[in-house]
Amino acid sequence: MRLSKDWINCYVFSDTVHFDECGTNQVVLRVYEACGVPRFDPHIFPCSPHAWFCYNTYLHLGDFNYNWFDSKGPKSCNYRPGLTSISKLDERYAGYYTKGYFEPKYMGQRSTTIARCLLFPQSNRTVR
Repeated sequence: MRLSKDWINCYVFSDTVHFDECGTNQVVLRVYEACGVPRFDPHIFPCSPHAWFCYNTYLHLGDFNYNWFDSKGPKSCNYRPGLTSISKLDERYAGYYTKGYFEPKYMGQRSTTIARCLLFPQSNRTVR
């Protein structure tokens, strides 16, 4: 449940809303607490403030680093990894972890503690 909710928060919801005509659109606003999220700097991070928030709060960090730093990554702010089965996702994230994609790649990026907690929530082991 949390995985799909996080995916929707990062890849479906957006920073802006565009309306073509009045009176026919329903607006759903979500408010997120950004405590501890470093200030967005467009000179350092290539995508939107929303992507920066997701990079610092969800496992979007691994997907984003794959996108920009892997030779197979599309290098696009519009990249959206598919939402897949938990076992395939575990396999993908294990590969990201091996390649260091859960490590900070941008100056000012938040600690990877959040990624470690999300990756290994049931574990008390130290991840290096």
